[in-house]
Amino acid sequence: MYFSSKIAISNLIRKIIKVVKPVNNDIIATIFYASLAIPLVYLPTRPFASRSLRITYIIVVVLAAVVFPVLRKKIIKNFNSLHFWVKAVLIAMLCLTIVSTLLSKLGPAILLFGREPEYMGVIAWVSLVPFGLLFADRLKELLFSYTSLMIFCFILMVSIGISFVPVVKGYRMVGLIMQATTMALYATVVAILSLELFLKAKTNQKVEKVLSTIGIGLSLITVILTQSRAGFLFLTLVYLYYALRNFKTRGSLTIGFVLIVMVLPLLPQLQSHYFSRFNNTSVSRGIQYRLNIYQVSGRDILRHNVVIGKGPSSLPIDLNNSDIAPEDIAKTLNEGLIFISSHDIFLDIAQYFGVLVSAGLLMFCIMAMLPHRSTHTDIKAMKLIFFILIGNGIINVFSPELTSMLIIVLMYLLVQKKSIKMPS
Repeated sequence: MYFSSKIAISNLIRKIIKVVKPVNNDIIATIFYASLAIPLVYLPTRPFASRSLRITYIIVVVLAAVVFPVLRKKIIKNFNSLHFWVKAVLIAMLCLTIVSTLLSKLGPAILLFGREPEYMGVIAWVSLVPFGLLFADRLKELLFSYTSLMIFCFILMVSIGISFVPVVKGYRMVGLIMQATTMALYATVVAILSLELFLKAKTNQKVEKVLSTIGIGLSLITVILTQSRAGFLFLTLVYLYYALRNFKTRGSLTIGFVLIVMVLPLLPQLQSHYFSRFNNTSVSRGIQYRLNIYQVSGRDILRHNVVIGKGPSSLPIDLNNSDIAPEDIAKTLNEGLIFISSHDIFLDIAQYFGVLVSAGLLMFCIMAMLPHRSTHTDIKAMKLIFFILIGNGIINVFSPELTSMLIIVLMYLLVQKKSIKMPS
C-alpha cells in the first residue's frame, strides 16, 4: 500500500513537471518567473525590508539590461514596436519625471531611493518602464502558462499558511503581499489565470485541470479570508464575466459560475460578526473616507502640481494637515498616523511628477482598454487582468507586486496596438 502510494505520487510529480514549461536557458522567461516569485522574498518581522528587496529586484533587472545586450536589445525592440505618438508621450513623461525630481526640495538619498518601501525613489519609478517593456512581446506566452500558475498557487498557499493564526483570531488575511485588499486583488488575478487555463484544458488533460482547479479554489479562499470589500466585488464581476462568456457553449460551467456569483456576496451576511466590515454603516463610512482623501489630494495637486511635481516620496501636504482635512481624516492624523499616499496611483504620480505625467498614464490605460484588432480570448483575459490591476491602483497604495504587473500588462497591450492610428 505504501509503495503504491509512493509510485502514484512520483507519477503525479512527473506529470506536473511535464505540464510546467521548462525555462531552458531562456533568460527572459527566467527573469519573468522570478518577478512573479518576488512575494516569496519575505522577512516575517521586517515588512519594510521585504518590500525594499522586492523593489530592488526590478532595479537590478533594469541595470542588467544596460550591461547585457540580449536584454537591452529586447527592451529597444519592444519600445520600437510602440506607435510613434505613444513613444513621444512616454519620453515626455519620463523627462517630466526627471525634472520634477531635480527641482524637488527633498534630500538626494530620498529622491534616488525613497524613504520606506511604500515610497519609491526616482530610480525605481523610472525602472518600471523598461522592466515592463522587457516582457511586452511575450507576456501572453509567459503569463498564461502553468509555470506562472504554479508560482501563483504556491504564493497563495504560503499566504494562507502564514495567516492561519491571525485569521482564526478574526483578523484579515494579509499574506505575502502584506496588505489585505491588495492580497485580495492579487488572488483575483490568479482566479482569472486559473479560469482561463481550466477552460482551455482538454478533457484528457487531467493534471492541467487539477492545477487550474487548485488555483480557482485558492483564489476564492484568499479573497474570502482577506475580508476585502473590493476583492468580493471584483471577484464577483470576474465570475459574472465568465458566466456570460460561456453561456451558450458550456451550460454546466455557466451554472457553476452563476452559483458562485450568487453565493459570494451572501457570505458576509451569513457570518455578519466575522465580516463586520460589510455592514452598511462600515461600507458607507469607508467609501466616504476614501472620497475625502481623493478630494483633499486632488484639490492640492491641481493647485500646485499641474506641470511639475514635488518629487518622488513626497508626502501629500494637505492630506497631512489636520486644519484642512475633513474630520474623519483629521482624526486619523490626531492618532499619530500620517498619509504616505493618496491611495490612488494617478493622484500619487500627479503628486510626485505632476498632473501631465499622471494624465499620460491615464491616457495609456484608456488606450490599452480600447478594442484591439484581435478579439482572441487571451486579449480579453489580459484586459480583464488589467482592469483588476487598475482597480488596485485606484484604491490602494503602491505595491511592488501589482504595480509592476500593471506596467508589464500595460506595455503588452500598447505593443499590441502598434498599428493604432492617432491624430497628427
